[in-house]
Amino acid sequence: MAYDNELPGCFGNNDLIFAGHPLDADRAFNWLGSLRKRHIGLAAVKEQVREFLTERGASAAHIDEQLSKVERRFGPGCWTDPAIPRRRCQPSRLDAGGITAQARSH
Repeated sequence: MAYDNELPGCFGNNDLIFAGHPLDADRAFNWLGSLRKRHIGLAAVKEQVREFLTERGASAAHIDEQLSKVERRFGPGCWTDPAIPRRRCQPSRLDAGGITAQARSH
């Protein structure tokens, strides 16, 4: 499976961390939105990410860590709900439901 052209821009060039920089996070938000519009499921998304990171020489542990980040952002909630402003969807503030308590209350 070939990965989307937008995918590399979602990762840091040197550290290969998903959405680790604000610009990478913006690109990731747009890419994940595009995936949702095209009805591409989580399994296919994870396959793309795995292929990209493997091609870049990432370790198995790093790939697993990044897949976990992608899964948290791809699921229901902040990153996929256009009604919730992106600034409220900081990865460190996500709860188990994929949405911040602050975002839920507004």
